[in-house]
Amino acid sequence: MQTTLRSKTKTAILWRVSENVGIQGIQFFVSIILARLLMPEQFGVIGMLMIFIGIAQTFSSGGFVSALIHFLIIKNNIRIWFQTTFFRTFKRFF
Repeated sequence: MQTTLRSKTKTAILWRVSENVGIQGIQFFVSIILARLLMPEQFGVIGMLMIFIGIAQTFSSGGFVSALIHFLIIKNNIRIWFQTTFFRTFKRFF
């Protein structure tokens, strides 16, 4: 099956949009559950922490995923870069 660049682009955009919608949906339901379980002061502190964590995650990725995509297009030997990006991103969660 021959896939064109246009069909690959549409598929990638669809996956990315569905990923963002899924993440936003899960975060919305988690925040509703937390709002019901916590006192307003505690929920406010959690909200401030979530903003801080979101900003920190933006800076901690360091553009590795974007660099990996650009590197995939330019170079053939990508195994080391892929592993580095995967483990650095995975390590961030622990």
